[in-house]
Amino acid sequence: MSALLQVEGLVKTFPAGGPPWRRRRVHAVSGVDLVVGEGRTLGLVGESGSGKS
Repeated sequence: MSALLQVEGLVKTFPAGGPPWRRRRVHAVSGVDLVVGEGRTLGLVGESGSGKS
């Protein structure tokens, strides 16, 4: 089966809390590898406003 989507070393951070000069970085995802094969289904779930898009 061939890979339709392949991600290696995915990192996602975002600023959280307070004014811009005091914001800290939150590491939502760090070092994720993912392979979705042709003909497979992938579902992404999470709370409203959690950044799925």
